[in-house]
This record gives sequence, structure tokens and C-alpha cells, in this order.
Amino acid sequence: MLHFLTTLVASWFEPMSYWQLSPVGLAVALALFSLLFEDVALLIGIATLNHNRDVAMPVFLGLFFGIVIGDVMLYATGRWLKNISMVQRFLARPSTHQRAVILKKNLLPMLVISRGIPASRLPTFLLAGVVRLNFMTFFSIIVPTVLLWVVLILFAGLNLAHLFEQSFGFSSTWLLLPLGILAVLFPFINKPSSSPT
Repeated sequence: MLHFLTTLVASWFEPMSYWQLSPVGLAVALALFSLLFEDVALLIGIATLNHNRDVAMPVFLGLFFGIVIGDVMLYATGRWLKNISMVQRFLARPSTHQRAVILKKNLLPMLVISRGIPASRLPTFLLAGVVRLNFMTFFSIIVPTVLLWVVLILFAGLNLAHLFEQSFGFSSTWLLLPLGILAVLFPFINKPSSSPT
């Protein structure tokens, strides 16, 4: 049983498992997977498009709708958290109130910027729900930013995979993952030491 579960979970992360699906099945699988692991779902989308460009629309639609649904779920969770007494006490603090005011004043840049900064989307979208930002305003910002994000990531990923294939003779989209991690961590790795010499 453990072997079956391990094999099943491992197949979720294997791009070839998605290449065998019908276009509708591919879109649904990517949408569901993006609710759990958005970044990995994007990498699977890139790998799938690199293998077969004919499924561009199902890949795009699956990722787009999955990410939008995930963002709305974060917002709804924030709205639900507002009713918990511990969260209400936290919101009553002056510092939290000031942060809520800052979020409301800078709504558009906060929601757009948090899309591309790792680990900032979860707290930003939860806070948007907790402070009860207007849902239609939230939704009208999220939809175009997700559209732009998915298009940019797929385009950049395909170009990187093609460049890698031309340079090294084979394509492995999974090699984009460590490159992405290095790109995110590079500012921290290259940061000068603050310790006295």
C-alpha cells in the first residue's frame, strides 16, 4: 500500500504523466495541482508545452484557473479568519490597523508585486480577506495579474528550455527548478557580510 501511495504521489511530479492525458484532463489536472504546488504546476506546464505545443490552450487554461481559484481560496480563508476571536484581538492592535490602512491605500501594487515575490502571496492575500477588502476589486486585480504571470512564466520557461537544448543538446525542464532557486537566493548568497573584520 505504501509503495502504491509513493508511486501515485511521485507521478504527480512527473511531467510524462501529464503528457498522456486528454486536453480536458490535462487542464483539470494542472488546475488541481496548482492549488497544492503552484510553482511545480508551472514547471509541469512548461515541460508539457516543450514536449507538445499543441496543448498550449489546455495548459494555459488549467494553470490560469487553478491559480485564480487558489488566490480566491486564500482571500476566502482570510475572510473566515476574521471571525476567530484571536484574530479579532490581533486586528484590534494599532499596528495591525496601520498595516491594514497601508494595504488598502496600496492595494494594486501590493497584490501585483506579491505575485512575483516568493512567500509574499499567502500573507498578502490572507490579509486582504481579513481586512475585508472588496471582493470584486480583489478579483479584478487578481485576474489580469494571473493572466500576465502565467503567460510570462510559460514564455520564459519555454525559451530557457529551448536555449538549454541548443546549448547542451538535450532538454530537461526540471533543471529550471534549481536555476529558479538560485535566481531567488542569489541576492542573499551574494550579500556582503555585516560582521566586523
